[in-house]
Amino acid sequence: MSTTVNFEEEVFQQALLRRATVEFINIVNNLWYDKSIELVFFRNPLIGKRASEVMNLINYAKEFVNKPITIQDALSIAKVIQQVDLPASKLDIGKLAYECHLNPKGCIDKITFIKKQLLLMEKVLFYMSGMITNTVIHIK
Repeated sequence: MSTTVNFEEEVFQQALLRRATVEFINIVNNLWYDKSIELVFFRNPLIGKRASEVMNLINYAKEFVNKPITIQDALSIAKVIQQVDLPASKLDIGKLAYECHLNPKGCIDKITFIKKQLLLMEKVLFYMSGMITNTVIHIK
């Protein structure tokens, strides 16, 4: 009897996992086609991926960064990105999920977390672009 209950619970959990993955894929595609926002997962493109491919990327990320990034983490961040008004861009949702795990207290309000992370990246890019344009190359 116990094995049957465990089996049924596992099947139920797998069904929830697949539903979350399909919802995540739909958000990724909607962002791409509606807002020209491309989501990648640790530099791996997500456009046109099947649910099993997305799950393989997430499992790889668990091994790569040694943090328990789940599809629910990626889904919650993707939902927030969908709500925030952003210009056309390419965002690494794997990196954002990893940063969220590094700072769980700062990630409670995901909208504020995403805005802070994107503002930080904007400042870094602005600073770097200023360094590049102000650099003088001397050739002897």
